Amino acid sequence: MDGLVLSLALIVASGAAPAASLKFHCDAAESANAVYHVACLAGHIPCTQDVFERFWHDTLQWTAADQRELDAWTRGVKKVENAAGPPRAAPYVGNYRSFFPELDARLRILHAALESRSASDFGRRTKQWLGAKEAARLHDTIEYFRRRLQPWWESTGHTIEKTRVRRVEKTLRSDKMVALARRVSAFVEADAPASDVHVHLIPSPEARFDVATGTFVVNHLFVEVTDAAAPDDLASVSLHELTHYLYETAPAAKRLDLMQPFVRAEVPHASAFYALLNEALATATQGLLVQRSRTSDLHQRARLCLSGIPRRTGEPLHSRRGRRRSDRRCRQSVRETQIGVVFGIAVGN
Repeated sequence: MDGLVLSLALIVASGAAPAASLKFHCDAAESANAVYHVACLAGHIPCTQDVFERFWHDTLQWTAADQRELDAWTRGVKKVENAAGPPRAAPYVGNYRSFFPELDARLRILHAALESRSASDFGRRTKQWLGAKEAARLHDTIEYFRRRLQPWWESTGHTIEKTRVRRVEKTLRSDKMVALARRVSAFVEADAPASDVHVHLIPSPEARFDVATGTFVVNHLFVEVTDAAAPDDLASVSLHELTHYLYETAPAAKRLDLMQPFVRAEVPHASAFYALLNEALATATQGLLVQRSRTSDLHQRARLCLSGIPRRTGEPLHSRRGRRRSDRRCRQSVRETQIGVVFGIAVGN
């Protein structure tokens, strides 16, 4: 039922709001892997942290210099986090990362590290949060860990991904995937997301075991890779993380507005359902790759609804200008459907 409900919402959204134009790029770059290792060891991103810690302590033989560099990174990022303000007032704790200023600031530093091509570039991108010396110190830490990782990367890590990068990128650039990504963008009302989406494959240090995860840092998606991971599986996880990213780009006011139906709902534990919404959308979208409903009364009703939506404006779901009453009803049904995704999953429909 959750896949059906989301399919309905995507049909309505595709005609109700402009969709972002996205281009996927897949790599297994040494630089992106170095950033991931540092962030994982520091506990700054979701990852299989115990796997990476075992790798660094046992395989690479953790040293006092390693600890000094990691401590320097942690101190520098912590200073940025401490300078961030408090979260905005809201009826619930937000189910998106930028609700938490400290977390958002930390991820901006990581994003700058991923986008930068030199120490000076990193300093320019982080000058809002860091002084020149502070930025140089953090960049030095990333370079240190890249050099430490390099022998393993060249002998083992990079070879894991040789046959997967092109196949994953081909899948991500397929018409089916691009169309679904555009519909998700319209559904969550993504506001000017980056047109280039980078998928970084991260070889698991314990690749023979089927333990891995994925995460995102703005428009950079990370997918840990094990020996058993097929290219289609990696593309599926990438779409899951992309949905989180697109959800994150919706305007703050709209994300706060989305809390209100849950606040008003006469349903026990409505706040818990709201907390699940972001993850439920990503999981349901990922599921649509392998199981999509073909026909239903809900689809037909969605198309009938769309017939009353004026196409000339291309306005997003929450625009308040020049709406006909039928427009408002259709868009309200989309918002109710977003809630229905979570409620449907939670009750097992």
